[in-house]
Amino acid sequence: MTGTPVYMGIDQSVGGCGVTMLSPAGDYSYTRTKAFPLAKFGGKEVLQLMALEDWIIECLSGYHDRLKLIAREGFAYGAKMGREKAGAIAYAVDSTLVDWVATDARYPSVIAPGSVKEFATGKGKATKQEMLDAVKKLWGKDFGKDDNAADSFVLAQMAYALDGGETGSPWQTQVLTKPKKAKSRTRKKT
Repeated sequence: MTGTPVYMGIDQSVGGCGVTMLSPAGDYSYTRTKAFPLAKFGGKEVLQLMALEDWIIECLSGYHDRLKLIAREGFAYGAKMGREKAGAIAYAVDSTLVDWVATDARYPSVIAPGSVKEFATGKGKATKQEMLDAVKKLWGKDFGKDDNAADSFVLAQMAYALDGGETGSPWQTQVLTKPKKAKSRTRKKT
């Protein structure tokens, strides 16, 4: 690995994608956002996903061999709408990382949306504004109204913390270490 280690946070969607590169040792962060409206691609989803992949590659430029850990936001498995598209987006991002990242970070840690919110605000059901306010209060970053930028920044902070970096608060440590809750399913008798 050349240069200072970098942690990457990805809040992916075609409606608004955010990427943050964070280097605590180099004392900097870099955040970019971009939307991929379907109309721009003539309604062709494959072109939309390819544009997302190209943008991720562009964001990786200069960092691909310095990435220590990547955290990307997962999607809500219980969602009724858009699960297939969310899965396609996750695949586009993950396959791009595998192809373009030169370190073991190419396999991202997938963080549940509620855990991202809880890490920043202390509660798993925070609003977009609460996330923006928390990022400003905890880390001094003002992203205006860009919740994708704020989420990607929190994800980069989580990647850093997962690698042993400071969290800053007890509740953040708990978010990273608490066991996942197992859901039990009951079958209907027929």
